Amino acid sequence: MVAKNTVEALQSGAIFGFASLVDGLVTRILAAQGLSAATVVATGALAALIVPESQTITHHEPYLPLLGLHHAHARNN
Repeated sequence: MVAKNTVEALQSGAIFGFASLVDGLVTRILAAQGLSAATVVATGALAALIVPESQTITHHEPYLPLLGLHHAHARNN
């Protein structure tokens, strides 16, 4: 079931909508590049909500953006 009330409908629309957006984009990129598969990494803590609903996301790295900033800072100091 998708939702029982307005709040759940908005929440499920956001989750399923973003998951479908990611899946559609990845599918188009794979087709355009002539590839059959790719590693798709979801980043950020809230990506954990999308990962179970996506068919194409293969990994979840919640702190990848922060790790990148940390490494950039470390190189410049």
